[in-house]
Amino acid sequence: MDASNQFPLQLTTPVPVDLAAVGVYDRPSSLPAIKPVLPVDEVVASFLVHWDPGASVGAVRRTVTVGFDHQIVGVQILPTTVQSVAAQQFHAANITYPASISGLQLSANGLGDAVRVLDPYTVSLTFTASSGVKELRIITLNGFDQRPAGGLTAGPRNSTFPPSGSGFSMLAADGGVFVFNPDGGFWGSLGGTHVNQPIVGGTRTCSGEGYWLVARDGGIFSFGDARFHGSLGGAPPAAPVVAMTATTTGDGYYLVSATGQVFAFGDARLHGDTRNLRLTKPIVGIEATPTGDGYWLVASDGGIFSFGDATFDGSTGALRLNRPIIGMRAAPSGDGYWLLASDGGIFTFSSHQTGAAPTPFFGSAGASGDPNPFVGMTLTVDGQGYWLTDTRGNAPGYGPSAPSDRGMSRTQLTSPIIGTL
Repeated sequence: MDASNQFPLQLTTPVPVDLAAVGVYDRPSSLPAIKPVLPVDEVVASFLVHWDPGASVGAVRRTVTVGFDHQIVGVQILPTTVQSVAAQQFHAANITYPASISGLQLSANGLGDAVRVLDPYTVSLTFTASSGVKELRIITLNGFDQRPAGGLTAGPRNSTFPPSGSGFSMLAADGGVFVFNPDGGFWGSLGGTHVNQPIVGGTRTCSGEGYWLVARDGGIFSFGDARFHGSLGGAPPAAPVVAMTATTTGDGYYLVSATGQVFAFGDARLHGDTRNLRLTKPIVGIEATPTGDGYWLVASDGGIFSFGDATFDGSTGALRLNRPIIGMRAAPSGDGYWLLASDGGIFTFSSHQTGAAPTPFFGSAGASGDPNPFVGMTLTVDGQGYWLTDTRGNAPGYGPSAPSDRGMSRTQLTSPIIGTL
């Protein structure tokens, strides 16, 4: 795969693109009904991703995640868009461009090629290459609106991205959901209703306009735009379910038990688990990779088990911890992760890949003396901070875009807080 670039370039005619906002584009219906258009005089940089298999190598599944220093303003993935007359102004001199390309091939069921714009500066591409030339073009701003050192920032320029920080949500053992977010985000809860087993976790959809809750027996409860893809409620596993995570498409999710048995629903695909391993400590969490082609499991001693395209970037499995690990959060780019201990201690691990941004440490509650165990962590939208949540509903913030919040500390809770969404 080659990426050629040409910049800076001031557009002389408007240029249509196939997508221009954060989201998952894995089927024709996920593309905007009206193509976004980059205006005349916009100053941009153009990056052409070109795949030419040459001699036949059979069908090969490829996934690549690319980060940029400037905000992504458009991606062209359809042959008609990449090869449009307006797009020819991106062509560099002395380069011969193919007369025919296949572009990406989105399928109606979402299992074909896919583009995932993970944040204003990062895009993940997944495609099957067999024969024929594939090309797509990523267009960024040039010369301004640059990614700050040390983190991601949501672009302010005519952007559909949420503001920095945004907010967080708490989840109680009775299924109550408490939202602290200026953009809203409450889509219902189980608070006040009878559930057969306590709620142990939950996760939001990729749109942020819905969420799933999971009970200890694997029962699933859907709210907002979260679609029900199946559950274990009628046939609970031998070990209790402890956590869940959604695929990046929002059309599937994984459940994991304390023994590390993974259950996949919807478009989630199994890549392995730890049920046949001799674990020294139980599994407490699961996180899907940004590509949707892998996941990490974390044990209460901080041991990390990576499957699919999830990379092992370190663990606390060999350390003597003051308190057990209760969960993890993956970096939005997939290049690293945070582990959270029940005393609020934070452990950061960064990707060993050359050029990958470090997973930032903004502080922890490890020495705060909070008598309530910590149960969850929420990253800010811009990557410049995180909130920690304890069983009482306190929410100390760390980093410039995560101000501390009293959360539910002034409210009499009927059930303890057990996690975040």
